[in-house]
Amino acid sequence: MGSKKREAILNTAETLFYEYGFHSIGLKRIISEADVALMTFYNHFSSKEDLVVEVLKKRELYYWNFVRPQNSDPEKWDIEDVMNGHAKWLTAKGNIGCIFLRALEEYRGRSEAIEKLTINHKQAFMNYLREVLSQNNRSPDLYLRIHTIIEGSTSMAEIIGHEKAVKEARRLLKTIIK
Repeated sequence: MGSKKREAILNTAETLFYEYGFHSIGLKRIISEADVALMTFYNHFSSKEDLVVEVLKKRELYYWNFVRPQNSDPEKWDIEDVMNGHAKWLTAKGNIGCIFLRALEEYRGRSEAIEKLTINHKQAFMNYLREVLSQNNRSPDLYLRIHTIIEGSTSMAEIIGHEKAVKEARRLLKTIIK
């Protein structure tokens, strides 16, 4: 567990990056809003890129806490549980799009570390969907359709609101999972 000041920097940066993008937010604003000194920042992070990587890692762990069902028996996991978790995520933290896709857009070709982390995050989620489908005797080949529906609900939440986006995603899921 990091220090309170490190957490303040991470939380502030996550909020600002999510709301305004990565390149439009400078370290000066993050430091000011986190109410820490420049040296404090550099005691915890080597660069803005390092901060972005840590923000994305933190965000990823938080997301996994939503989309993995709370019961510990993997045999009981199902796609509806994943969708329920994603719906809760959209309500709590995902109402203006996907921070990972924003990071990929802003850092593609500029930061191998950020690009790799974002692609790995999406790949891990697709692998998770395959696993859940297999455990429930459903075709694992459906993972890409389901991932597209879930990603679409994230994008559409920004436009039509998370409740309507989730409702439509659930409707589409019912057409492919019987």
